[in-house]
Amino acid sequence: MTPCLCKNSTSIMITIDGKCAPMNPGGIAIWGFVLHINGNTVKRSGLACRPFDPEATNNVAEYIALIRALQFCIQDHLETLPITIKSDSQLMMRHLAALAKNNTIIVRANHTIATVKSAKLRPLFVNVTHLLQHFTNVTLLWARHSETFEAHNLCEEFYQSYEYRRT
Repeated sequence: MTPCLCKNSTSIMITIDGKCAPMNPGGIAIWGFVLHINGNTVKRSGLACRPFDPEATNNVAEYIALIRALQFCIQDHLETLPITIKSDSQLMMRHLAALAKNNTIIVRANHTIATVKSAKLRPLFVNVTHLLQHFTNVTLLWARHSETFEAHNLCEEFYQSYEYRRT
Protein backbone atom coordinates (compact mmCIF):
# COMPACT_ATOMS: atom_id res chain seq x y z
CA MET A 1 0.00 0.00 0.00
CA THR A 2 1.27 3.45 -0.89
CA PRO A 3 1.41 5.88 2.05
CA CYS A 4 -0.40 9.18 1.81
CA LEU A 5 1.62 11.47 -0.43
CA CYS A 6 0.26 14.77 0.73
CA LYS A 7 1.39 18.38 0.32
CA ASN A 8 2.28 18.76 4.00
CA SER A 9 5.08 16.21 3.62
CA THR A 10 8.37 17.77 4.56
CA SER A 11 11.09 15.19 4.02
CA ILE A 12 11.51 13.43 0.68
CA MET A 13 14.57 11.30 0.03
CA ILE A 14 14.92 9.12 -3.06
CA THR A 15 17.71 6.65 -3.71
CA ILE A 16 18.07 5.27 -7.21
CA ASP A 17 20.06 2.50 -8.82
CA GLY A 18 20.41 0.76 -12.13
CA LYS A 19 22.19 -2.38 -13.19
CA CYS A 20 22.73 -4.40 -16.32
CA ALA A 21 23.08 -8.13 -15.71
CA PRO A 22 24.35 -10.71 -16.34
CA MET A 23 26.55 -8.63 -18.66
CA ASN A 24 27.12 -4.95 -19.28
CA PRO A 25 26.38 -3.88 -21.97
CA GLY A 26 23.76 -6.05 -23.60
CA GLY A 27 22.23 -7.71 -20.57
CA ILE A 28 19.02 -6.99 -18.71
CA ALA A 29 18.92 -3.30 -17.75
CA ILE A 30 16.99 -2.92 -14.50
CA TRP A 31 16.16 0.26 -12.61
CA GLY A 32 14.93 0.83 -9.10
CA PHE A 33 14.14 3.66 -6.75
CA VAL A 34 13.17 3.86 -3.12
CA LEU A 35 11.27 6.94 -2.07
CA HIS A 36 11.00 7.92 1.61
CA ILE A 37 8.43 10.48 2.69
CA ASN A 38 8.62 11.34 6.38
CA GLY A 39 9.83 7.83 7.14
CA ASN A 40 7.27 6.04 4.95
CA THR A 41 8.74 4.01 2.10
CA VAL A 42 7.50 3.67 -1.47
CA LYS A 43 9.41 1.33 -3.79
CA ARG A 44 9.43 0.97 -7.56
CA SER A 45 11.40 -1.13 -10.05
CA GLY A 46 11.27 -2.32 -13.63
CA LEU A 47 13.07 -3.01 -16.87
CA ALA A 48 14.91 -0.10 -18.50
CA CYS A 49 14.78 -1.60 -22.01
CA ARG A 50 14.21 -4.91 -23.76
CA PRO A 51 16.20 -7.75 -22.15
CA PHE A 52 19.48 -8.50 -23.92
CA ASP A 53 19.17 -5.37 -26.03
CA PRO A 54 22.52 -3.96 -27.21
CA GLU A 55 21.31 -0.58 -25.84
CA ALA A 56 21.08 -2.03 -22.32
CA THR A 57 23.77 -0.66 -19.99
CA ASN A 58 24.19 0.23 -16.33
CA ASN A 59 24.15 3.92 -17.29
CA VAL A 60 20.91 3.60 -19.28
CA ALA A 61 19.33 1.87 -16.27
CA GLU A 62 20.55 4.62 -13.90
CA TYR A 63 19.03 7.33 -16.10
CA ILE A 64 15.74 5.42 -16.37
CA ALA A 65 15.66 5.08 -12.57
CA LEU A 66 15.99 8.86 -12.24
CA ILE A 67 13.36 9.46 -14.93
CA ARG A 68 10.87 7.09 -13.28
CA ALA A 69 11.48 8.65 -9.85
CA LEU A 70 10.88 12.15 -11.23
CA GLN A 71 7.75 10.99 -13.10
CA PHE A 72 6.44 9.38 -9.92
CA CYS A 73 6.93 12.65 -8.00
CA ILE A 74 5.14 14.64 -10.72
CA GLN A 75 2.27 12.12 -10.84
CA ASP A 76 1.84 12.46 -7.07
CA HIS A 77 2.12 16.29 -7.14
CA LEU A 78 5.34 16.51 -5.14
CA GLU A 79 7.08 19.02 -7.43
CA THR A 80 6.94 21.93 -4.98
CA LEU A 81 8.48 20.00 -2.09
CA PRO A 82 12.20 19.79 -1.38
CA ILE A 83 13.46 16.49 -2.79
CA THR A 84 16.89 14.94 -2.41
CA ILE A 85 17.87 12.21 -4.86
CA LYS A 86 20.95 10.06 -4.31
CA SER A 87 22.66 7.94 -6.94
CA ASP A 88 25.94 6.07 -7.03
CA SER A 89 26.34 6.78 -10.76
CA GLN A 90 29.34 9.08 -11.08
CA LEU A 91 28.81 9.46 -14.83
CA MET A 92 25.18 10.57 -14.55
CA MET A 93 25.99 12.93 -11.69
CA ARG A 94 28.82 14.49 -13.74
CA HIS A 95 26.39 15.03 -16.62
CA LEU A 96 23.83 16.63 -14.33
CA ALA A 97 26.40 18.72 -12.45
CA ALA A 98 26.40 21.07 -15.44
CA LEU A 99 22.83 21.97 -14.47
CA ALA A 100 23.60 22.59 -10.82
CA LYS A 101 24.49 25.57 -8.72
CA ASN A 102 25.33 24.90 -5.07
CA ASN A 103 24.11 21.28 -5.39
CA THR A 104 20.62 22.44 -6.40
CA ILE A 105 19.49 21.74 -9.94
CA ILE A 106 18.88 24.78 -12.09
CA VAL A 107 17.51 23.94 -15.52
CA ARG A 108 18.21 26.29 -18.38
CA ALA A 109 16.14 26.01 -21.52
CA ASN A 110 19.19 26.45 -23.73
CA HIS A 111 21.45 24.03 -21.86
CA THR A 112 23.83 22.19 -24.14
CA ILE A 113 24.15 18.41 -23.99
CA ALA A 114 27.73 18.46 -25.25
CA THR A 115 28.93 16.96 -21.98
CA VAL A 116 26.96 13.78 -22.74
CA LYS A 117 29.10 11.92 -25.24
CA SER A 118 27.08 8.70 -25.47
CA ALA A 119 24.33 8.72 -28.11
CA LYS A 120 22.39 6.27 -25.92
CA LEU A 121 22.39 8.66 -22.97
CA ARG A 122 21.73 12.00 -24.72
CA PRO A 123 17.95 11.54 -25.12
CA LEU A 124 17.72 10.33 -21.50
CA PHE A 125 19.64 13.39 -20.32
CA VAL A 126 17.29 15.65 -22.29
CA ASN A 127 14.30 13.83 -20.78
CA VAL A 128 15.70 14.42 -17.27
CA THR A 129 16.24 18.13 -17.96
CA HIS A 130 12.64 18.48 -19.17
CA LEU A 131 11.29 16.67 -16.11
CA LEU A 132 13.40 18.78 -13.75
CA GLN A 133 11.70 21.92 -15.07
CA HIS A 134 8.58 20.84 -13.13
CA PHE A 135 10.38 21.02 -9.76
CA THR A 136 11.17 23.95 -7.51
CA ASN A 137 13.79 22.33 -5.24
CA VAL A 138 15.64 19.16 -6.26
CA THR A 139 19.06 18.26 -4.95
CA LEU A 140 20.93 15.49 -6.78
CA LEU A 141 23.80 13.96 -4.84
CA TRP A 142 26.37 11.36 -5.71
CA ALA A 143 26.35 8.78 -2.94
CA ARG A 144 28.46 5.79 -2.03
CA HIS A 145 26.98 2.43 -2.91
CA SER A 146 26.34 1.84 0.81
CA GLU A 147 23.93 4.81 0.78
CA THR A 148 21.89 3.46 -2.15
CA PHE A 149 21.74 -0.17 -1.01
CA GLU A 150 17.93 -0.24 -0.78
CA ALA A 151 17.56 0.70 -4.44
CA HIS A 152 20.37 -1.69 -5.36
CA ASN A 153 18.66 -4.52 -3.47
CA LEU A 154 15.38 -3.69 -5.22
CA CYS A 155 17.12 -4.04 -8.61
CA GLU A 156 18.65 -7.31 -7.52
CA GLU A 157 15.28 -8.65 -6.35
CA PHE A 158 13.70 -7.69 -9.66
CA TYR A 159 16.53 -9.30 -11.63
CA GLN A 160 16.27 -12.52 -9.63
CA SER A 161 12.49 -12.54 -10.09
CA TYR A 162 12.87 -11.95 -13.82
CA GLU A 163 15.48 -14.71 -14.15
CA TYR A 164 13.21 -17.09 -12.21
CA ARG A 165 10.27 -16.37 -14.55
CA ARG A 166 12.46 -16.98 -17.61
CA THR A 167 13.45 -20.52 -16.51
